[in-house]
Amino acid sequence: MSSGSSPEIRRFTCVDSALSELARAAREDTAMPDFTSVLAEHQNAGRGRSGREWLDDSGSSLLLATLIRVNDADLPWATLLAGLAVCDTLEARGLTPGLKWPNDVIAQGAKGCGILAQLVPESGSTEGRRSIIVGIGQNTNMSAEQLPVPTATSLSLCTGQVIDSSEVLTRLLSIFARRYRAFVRAGGDPERPDPLNPQSISLLDQARAATATLGASVRMSLPDGNTVEGTAEDLDAQGRILIRREDGTLEPYAVGDIEHLRPANGSYGDFQQAH
Repeated sequence: MSSGSSPEIRRFTCVDSALSELARAAREDTAMPDFTSVLAEHQNAGRGRSGREWLDDSGSSLLLATLIRVNDADLPWATLLAGLAVCDTLEARGLTPGLKWPNDVIAQGAKGCGILAQLVPESGSTEGRRSIIVGIGQNTNMSAEQLPVPTATSLSLCTGQVIDSSEVLTRLLSIFARRYRAFVRAGGDPERPDPLNPQSISLLDQARAATATLGASVRMSLPDGNTVEGTAEDLDAQGRILIRREDGTLEPYAVGDIEHLRPANGSYGDFQQAH
């Protein structure tokens, strides 16, 4: 997306999923500009991590998919960049959101937004970068009766206001694009400040500050059925979470290494600091 231009937003009343719709279009158009987006009012087959079903009522959520390009080594940061952009957007409405590593944004202890990044298979590349579709599902005007699970929430429930989804969309895409450009200017190095603002905080430190998971006692479910308990101590430059296990070892875990990560107290988003 060139400076001063507006990204194309393809709007649909209903699709199987915004992410799959944009992925199909990106495979057909390998020169698709960054931040080309699909916005849907409803999804028939929305999915989250590990193929989990994403439920929504028509018009109650912001269902967005957008295209960016990153290097292979930077793939984990696509989700975290989007998560930070969502946090910025919610903070502008007076909320105190947090990142629930690896791909949720929580507000008032409940999930208001889920994020999924997907590589576009056999897509074209621009200057050696890979095409990534970032799907963002933000509950906007979902009522308590519409919530799919008790651990979910929405912007309207958190603020007590009717939400203008168009305003949220405009702000979110603008912030996401700004954060993405800063990441590219830093050479995809999350430990390096934006060269245009050398005194700025690095992306890694921003992610650390926003991640509610850090410092808490957590329980992880692994793909092989085992569980790991420990303290979430840090994020590293690869976007992995570092867990201090009960035996004292410090182990890094990438997104693909886990099925679930939740507070050890059994809640969804009540991350209490470990003693």
